[in-house]
Amino acid sequence: LARLLHELAPISNPSLRSDLAIASRLASSAANAALWNIRANAPLLGEQGRELLAEANTSVGAIDSRCGAIEKSCGGNEDRG
Repeated sequence: LARLLHELAPISNPSLRSDLAIASRLASSAANAALWNIRANAPLLGEQGRELLAEANTSVGAIDSRCGAIEKSCGGNEDRG
């Protein structure tokens, strides 16, 4: 989903930027929620769990990075003061 949203960012209607930014925030939140479950259950799987957790951390990091770029391209991360 994050990859698709990233592809849409440069071609989306400017009026839909807030929707795109919100979708990216929700995708990131879903990925991080899944990571919490993996962290909780990975220890039950021993070495395989450690490998899965490392892979999940890498994937979620990439998703968060991509979603942050989407938000920035939509005008996010500006002064919220």
